[in-house]
Amino acid sequence: YLYTALANPGLGKNYDVDNLSSLRKLCGTCNIYYDKHKTFHCSYCDICVYGHDHHCPWVGKCIGDKNLIAFYIFVSSTFGLIMYLFLATIF
Repeated sequence: YLYTALANPGLGKNYDVDNLSSLRKLCGTCNIYYDKHKTFHCSYCDICVYGHDHHCPWVGKCIGDKNLIAFYIFVSSTFGLIMYLFLATIF
């Protein structure tokens, strides 16, 4: 949980104006140029996140390219703990 909550989700990359192609777009809020197929602006965090998956209310931050695997580990271990506690009360 801590690594997912404290890790950088992968902030949007700022590209040079001279090197723009049709795949780049300007974010009006963040004022950066980003890859429009891989970067999205989160309205909750008010930042552009590279590889944006979703904004997680449990963790309180965006899940992006750099903390996605840690988020999957967090969710699966939480599910495993809940199943263990559920089965321990039955048997």
